[in-house]
Amino acid sequence: MTKREKRAHQRYSVLLTGEIGFDVDAPVACRIRDFSQNGLCIEVDDAILARYRAMGTPISEGLVVPINLSLESAEESSSISVSARIVRVMRAQIGVAYLHDEAPLVERLRDHIVYTPGEVPNEMEQSSEAVDSASLVVSREAAVNQFASLLGTSYDAFARKLSNELFSVATNCRDAQEQNELLYVLAQFEAGQVRIRNTFLETISGELHKIGHLDEPQGETDIHSFSLDELSLVEHDEMDERLLINSMTSAIQRAGGEELNHAMMRMAVLFGLETDSQIAEMAPKQIVETLMDELSSTYATVQSRQQVINVIEAAATADFSPFYKRFNNYLKEQGVVPDIRVLYQVVNRGTSDEQDRRNVIASLSGLLDSSGLLNEGGNSSYTLDDLVSHLDAIRGQGEVVRRLTEELGGGDSSFLERLSSHDRRVLEMSKELFSSLQQSDNLSSSVKSWLTRLEAAYTKTMLLDDSFIDNPQHPARKMLGLLTELGLSDEEVTADIEAAIDPVIEGIITGEDEGSELFARAMESLTPVIQDRQRRINRNVESVIDSCEGDQIVTGAKHYVSEELKQLLVGKKVPEPVKRIIESAWRQVLTLIYMRKGEGSEWNEAMELTRTLAEKSGQSDTPEYERLEMVERAESLVSEYHCNHLCEKGLFDDLRDSIKQRTKDGGVSLPEHALVEIENNSELLSATQFDVELDRDDERLTPWLDEAIKLNIGAWFRFAREDQAINVRLSWIGQNYARYVFVNSLGMKALDQRFNELVNALKNGELTPINDNDLTFVDNSIELIVERLYGQLAYQASHDELTGLVNRREFERRLGLALDQAETGDVRHVVGFINIHQLETVRKLHGYGAGNQALKELSELLDGVLGDEGCTLSRMGVDEFSVLYEGLSVEEAYRISGKQVDRVQDYRFHFADTPYSVSISIGLVPITGESKFAPTVLNEAELACTVAKNAGRNTIKLYEQDDEKLQRLDSELDWTIRVNRILEEERIVPYVQEIAPISGKGKMHYEVLMRVVDREGKVEPPAEFIDAAEKHNLMHEVDRKMISKIFSWIDANPDAMREIGKLSINLSGQSLGSERLLEYVFEQLSSYNVPRKKICFEITETAAIGNFEDASDFIDEMRNLGCSFSLDDFGSGLSSYSYLKKLPVDYLKIDGVLVKDICTEPNDYAMVRSIKEVAHFMEKKVIAEYAENDAVVEKLAEIGVDYVQGYAIARPHPIADLEV
Repeated sequence: MTKREKRAHQRYSVLLTGEIGFDVDAPVACRIRDFSQNGLCIEVDDAILARYRAMGTPISEGLVVPINLSLESAEESSSISVSARIVRVMRAQIGVAYLHDEAPLVERLRDHIVYTPGEVPNEMEQSSEAVDSASLVVSREAAVNQFASLLGTSYDAFARKLSNELFSVATNCRDAQEQNELLYVLAQFEAGQVRIRNTFLETISGELHKIGHLDEPQGETDIHSFSLDELSLVEHDEMDERLLINSMTSAIQRAGGEELNHAMMRMAVLFGLETDSQIAEMAPKQIVETLMDELSSTYATVQSRQQVINVIEAAATADFSPFYKRFNNYLKEQGVVPDIRVLYQVVNRGTSDEQDRRNVIASLSGLLDSSGLLNEGGNSSYTLDDLVSHLDAIRGQGEVVRRLTEELGGGDSSFLERLSSHDRRVLEMSKELFSSLQQSDNLSSSVKSWLTRLEAAYTKTMLLDDSFIDNPQHPARKMLGLLTELGLSDEEVTADIEAAIDPVIEGIITGEDEGSELFARAMESLTPVIQDRQRRINRNVESVIDSCEGDQIVTGAKHYVSEELKQLLVGKKVPEPVKRIIESAWRQVLTLIYMRKGEGSEWNEAMELTRTLAEKSGQSDTPEYERLEMVERAESLVSEYHCNHLCEKGLFDDLRDSIKQRTKDGGVSLPEHALVEIENNSELLSATQFDVELDRDDERLTPWLDEAIKLNIGAWFRFAREDQAINVRLSWIGQNYARYVFVNSLGMKALDQRFNELVNALKNGELTPINDNDLTFVDNSIELIVERLYGQLAYQASHDELTGLVNRREFERRLGLALDQAETGDVRHVVGFINIHQLETVRKLHGYGAGNQALKELSELLDGVLGDEGCTLSRMGVDEFSVLYEGLSVEEAYRISGKQVDRVQDYRFHFADTPYSVSISIGLVPITGESKFAPTVLNEAELACTVAKNAGRNTIKLYEQDDEKLQRLDSELDWTIRVNRILEEERIVPYVQEIAPISGKGKMHYEVLMRVVDREGKVEPPAEFIDAAEKHNLMHEVDRKMISKIFSWIDANPDAMREIGKLSINLSGQSLGSERLLEYVFEQLSSYNVPRKKICFEITETAAIGNFEDASDFIDEMRNLGCSFSLDDFGSGLSSYSYLKKLPVDYLKIDGVLVKDICTEPNDYAMVRSIKEVAHFMEKKVIAEYAENDAVVEKLAEIGVDYVQGYAIARPHPIADLEV
């Protein structure tokens, strides 16, 4: 029973959406990943949690939250709410426990379970339309086996990385106890590695076998069997584990991308399932759960648990994500729905242009479209028939696109732009493909000649048949692959091959047939030639392998004999003739005996004879006849094994003479080298024993050592040394990686290297892989083109198009890495924010082209100052840049920033013979271990930059937490966030205040005022909101919200409107300057039933004068519709009267500053009276605001104004409460 099966609280995977509410904000979208009987695991976007942390209100444990779950299925579409307490927060994963008994919720969630660990799906009906059921069992079993094999490879890479990273973290750890714990975890892991690996793979493949019915099912898991009687809080460690598993799963899913999805879908097709969610046993979550089950025992008891988990997560994400790509490629190669568009239809996913564009390998044309590298262009001047006709005319010639441009397009460089997007795309692809093949060093001159002759025919095929690019099995593509495979050598193609291929190529060029059939027939005619050639190559390779195996056997036997002789004789003295016999023929005799007989009786007898011959042949106390018999036996063995030629003539006679003469021979010592026959025996050593020639502790060699051991038989390489280069294929690897033998394209032995030689060749670049996959050379060339396009797209996605600097997204990614470094080690960084001033003047005078040129020059200037300082400059906005000073102190960053200020001060942008100067402001913020989030750091740097700007330009400001100016700016920025949030949450409400006729006759007018309410409904003063909205150019949005709300109220309250004289609506200066205000008001008037003659728009004198032309136009248009206008705060400006006659307003509202003290200030009284006189002379009505008491109202009546407004008349109140 696995740990997962033993859990007290079994969890079940679901894929649901919902909303979660935090105290600090309105509900936000979330995803429910799994549930148990006592809680949920929820995923929220990282950006949302980061925003709360940046605001100083992070989501933390203990917070009670409301959650609303959307339950969508074929049977129901509803939602259900639950209250829960946050018990764990890990990255974007949030674990919550129910506050109350939620048995009904759990009961309903059961119907949405995606899978249960160990569950055998019921939907096993096979789709006959997608897969041939008669052949499924074998292909399923092969797929499961391949899945396990590839997964094992990924696990091995993961295990190596985990061991290395754990050791690295441990050795860099400063705390002794923590270091010991990490080393203990490493020892535990390595001790149980074989068991962990086997259990992990057996569990995964076992579950897959159940899905495929390859094994007998062991029974189904009852997903309804858990008890709902007792609901308790989720255990802390279990919740940690749940969040970790979901976090790792999400990371692998993101890294796996579309390849992961396609692999899941293809397996679903293979097993006859309707959706890929039914094959969850191969999903990342199942793999992560199984892996963590096996690994958890290694770190469960240590305090440094989180560090271990971080290392595991990083290693698993890196090494299990590519696994799905490899498995998906395997399924495609096996023919499991290779066409991605068909795949989406079979698995009921639907399809979309975006999905096709992302699947670049399957459809390169889609990538070219999405990249923007090929513009759609205008109308086509040439038809497909024109192109095909001209391709027929240039058959047998190369450089097709150039010839078409010159001959059909008349040499016009815009020729391709005048083709349809499809035709242009195909010609670009053809040119790219054939150019890359012609420029390859890996193809012979014969092959390149064939390609030149075929280029026009292939381009024609590509134009007429789009499947050439999409389908690797297309006959024309296979033919092209075959031709390149024949020429993967520096030797010219043999005469018989060339004689067979030339007529085939000529048939393709001159043939009347087109498309797949033509190339299919060409392939058929070449098949016997290719097969015969391949048989010869295979025989050659087999001969090389047999020779290598024989050499290895002989070498092994010689090594064994040498070791035995060394153990028996080294250091001992033997008669001189015996020494010469052993050195010459005897070692060979022993080697032959060992090879033929092994360690049997004959071997033992020969070794015993060796011992006695060495020890007793020179001893006089041994009977002479015995010694002579030894010599006879030795000589007989030498003759029996045909080694006489190795002995000096008369050597055995010399030994006999020395025995018969009974001369006392003290003997000579046998040195070790005298007993070793192999001239260089290092080839017998394992790859790990080359300590003399390879320093394995040298980390610079580690990648090459690992690569050498991982090389696969059959892999092609380019071996280049001095002026020679050859393509070779690895055909044999010796025991213990001691020797590597390569053959050429004809199967002949071409290169023989020992392990240390191979490592050095890889390291020095003498030996480089040609193709590390099973694709043909052509397919690989197409993939290289795709990779290049991907590189361009990746560069475009991470760099600013105008300046070539990294963009905001890439800068924030690098900043995130720097923050991680600062958090985990003693590393210092600084972030700078740069604002360039006065460029707007250049744009206004000379246009955006000039402004862009100035910006490019300035970006080069700023980047040039950074030089080799280890800094990253990024364009963040129109005239804004950021700098990441990696590994530098604040003082160093300040010094470099000072250089930038000096250079900009000296810089002049010249345009139209006019020099323009610019200035910059720079804000700096140091990154410490406490700097948590990239948005916060950037915000602090921008605040410091703003303070520098306000201080007078060309200034540098360092961010300091307690700086009052920074705190004030931070408060303003916070208000910007709040303004947007208030608008999104519809928390501005219209209030009204009465404007009464001074005579007491006529209908009451009302001014619409705005109020802001908090989330509890409490009314807040609007002043700060309005100031922030105006400062950050958001008032036009506020005005639109208010107009919409007021018109909606008017439409809903026609009876009230009949009793109202005018309803006055305020407009800001920003709205008056907006080109779309008029259009928006027209839209609202047409959407609601609004009596236009009762609408009065109120604008301030300052706003009207600041946007005089816009205001005049707007007033004219609205008055033509029947609306009236009021000029607010009149009298506050110095030029009020001069503008009054030019603005066609109906009402003047006197500035309240002049009204409130008219009872005590004669000057104010005179000013109000004067305004009234002028207004009446110009036939405009006068409104006096700030009428705070009856005395002021009496004075205003005495002066003769028309309307009064203020607390003496009424206080503002909600428009909803309006009673007429």
